Amino acid sequence: MHTLSTRATNIPAPLPDDPSKTAMKKAYYLACGFCRWTSRDVGMADKSVASGGWQEPDNPHTQRVCCLPFGLIYFLSLKCCSHGESFS
Repeated sequence: MHTLSTRATNIPAPLPDDPSKTAMKKAYYLACGFCRWTSRDVGMADKSVASGGWQEPDNPHTQRVCCLPFGLIYFLSLKCCSHGESFS
């Protein structure tokens, strides 16, 4: 089940011909109907159109997370070898 939906809101935006004045402009963001998470919670910028893909922010921990399975395999191989068992 997909719980993310696109939500619309109005935000004030400066007018191009007179920046001292503002007008309301539609903005779209993602929201989860289950846990109430929104794309705004993680600092993702609102979009001006509801269609199209959403930019996935870069995760600064990607390299570390990708290496976790290898560390677990190494740890299990040490634990198994200390008991004389084989790990494959």
